[in-house]
Amino acid sequence: MPIQYFYSEPDNVLCVKIKVPVVLAEAEVQVIVDNIATLPEIAQKIDHIDASLQDFNARPLFLHENGNRWISVIEEEGWERFGWRWNEHRQPVVKKVLISGTLHKQIYYVDKTDHVKHVGEDIPFTKDVTLDVAQPVVNENDVFVQLHHKKIDMRWDLRQSSRLSQTGVMIFQVKVVEERQIFVQVCPQPNDRCPGNVNLLKDGNIKAWATDTVPIFWSGSNVLRYGSALLGVNPSEPATLFQTITRSYPSVSPDSQYRLCFDAKEILDYQKMQGGMASYTLTVEVIMLDEFGRAISSENRSWNAGQISDGSFTNFCFNGRTPGETKEALVRFSFEPINSESNTRGWLPPFKPKPPFIPPPCEPELPCVPPPCGPKPPFVPPPCEPEPPCVPPPCGPKPPFVPPPCEPEPPCVPPPCGPKPPFVPPPCEPEPPCVPPPITPVNTSAVVIANVSLICMRQLA
Repeated sequence: MPIQYFYSEPDNVLCVKIKVPVVLAEAEVQVIVDNIATLPEIAQKIDHIDASLQDFNARPLFLHENGNRWISVIEEEGWERFGWRWNEHRQPVVKKVLISGTLHKQIYYVDKTDHVKHVGEDIPFTKDVTLDVAQPVVNENDVFVQLHHKKIDMRWDLRQSSRLSQTGVMIFQVKVVEERQIFVQVCPQPNDRCPGNVNLLKDGNIKAWATDTVPIFWSGSNVLRYGSALLGVNPSEPATLFQTITRSYPSVSPDSQYRLCFDAKEILDYQKMQGGMASYTLTVEVIMLDEFGRAISSENRSWNAGQISDGSFTNFCFNGRTPGETKEALVRFSFEPINSESNTRGWLPPFKPKPPFIPPPCEPELPCVPPPCGPKPPFVPPPCEPEPPCVPPPCGPKPPFVPPPCEPEPPCVPPPCGPKPPFVPPPCEPEPPCVPPPITPVNTSAVVIANVSLICMRQLA
């Protein structure tokens, strides 16, 4: 794996001219070398033969052709854009590769006294290879050939105990390479305070759980282990999932640019409810804290139910910056369903209409019984108590008391007798029609969060 990292360059970019090898063509070469060698003495058998390639040399063969036939190729590659030159009349072209070398062999044989001996042998060879497509070059002096994936296979046959017939098959790959000069962008060295490609969050996949509802490195409420972390075990209640990045290394760096990414998917109709529908808001926050734990800045994004895919993960990312006083950071996921702040969340019982009003039965009036008719007994006034004896004043005797006359009582007139009209109860008013109360919508979907990462992109100062 090469040493590399992603870098968002500023307006000014530093470019440096370098020289790099560019592969123009490649071909697989097979060379067969046959020879017959005479051993220095009689041998019972050949034990084995070790072979190697020595003094290997390969050079390209150039032709100078009319440059006009290569104009289309040169224009497609944009030579002038990179500062390369081409000759319209005499353009150098590589068509063949000439290969030469020496096949060195060590022959191990068993003599007539059962001793193993060896003898060396060098067989030179030469071969030319024609490329499938001829290639124009910028400078002939910068073109060379490389050898790759070398294989050697030896076969032999011992005849008359001293004559050894051998066949050596060499297979290797050659590449025609030209060193060309190009300009590249030079990136600054990564700062130790801003480690590249390092996830500052622990357990980004949220796989470590103490129980099915309590993650180890994260904190939260109304969450469940669901391969990763499911927000909204009860979809009608809010849910949170958060983690604090402390000052232990690696930690957040001040004056830096960060990128938060995560995968999210919706579990549609996670819980069936009357009047239920998928309606919620997922808010993701990155809050920067100073050395006293106070929030000094924050970056947040929100997505609704229509922006999160059903059943398959979607990747979401956004960037943020850290102020110079940043010491810690808080990453928080907030799942907010509809009506989460009212008392109408949760299950609603089915509506039962009120039974119709039935008035009580009307009891009949009792028959009217008139009082008995007849002369009323004469009025007997109460006896008049005598006045206490009068003691006349000294002036003379008081006249005797005369009581007032008693007025007679009016004669009794009985009420008219006869049947009373029947009792007619008042009409019963009908009960008003029953109208059920409106059903408040309730969220039924949950959200799964996975692959959370907070990575420092670059140092700003």
